[in-house]
Amino acid sequence: MTILNVNGKGFKGKGSFAFDRLANKKYDEVNANGQKLGGFMNIYMGLLGKSTQSLSMFWDCAVEHHEKDRPSLAAIENALEERIDNGETEQLFKDAFHILDESGFYAQPRRDLWKGLETMKAHGKTAEEKKGNKEMFELLTKNREELKA
Repeated sequence: MTILNVNGKGFKGKGSFAFDRLANKKYDEVNANGQKLGGFMNIYMGLLGKSTQSLSMFWDCAVEHHEKDRPSLAAIENALEERIDNGETEQLFKDAFHILDESGFYAQPRRDLWKGLETMKAHGKTAEEKKGNKEMFELLTKNREELKA
């Protein structure tokens, strides 16, 4: 179970409709082609890239189902900073990634993402672009395996 202690209280993180709603509202981004990526996708890719900002985004959404006593983003970030300062960064990434990568709630978008990444690795206008796409796919795959370990 993935829990973040904020101000002395444990908050269970989970993927849910509440997570999805807030992720799309606050963390959706538009790519270079003008397409919205979706909040889930932005957070998932951020965790794969081991961006500490994505931990904040993840937990902001993962505790959204705690309607009555939901901690503020500032309180969440303080709790994360404390754990990071205690050397728990890797575990924070693993815990957050586990929820998004193993949750049945996100099974379909996760499958679609990896199918797209698999396809992307062989595409590119130039040999250099194809090589870059393949290297990016390999890095993401390696990071995924590390986060699942």
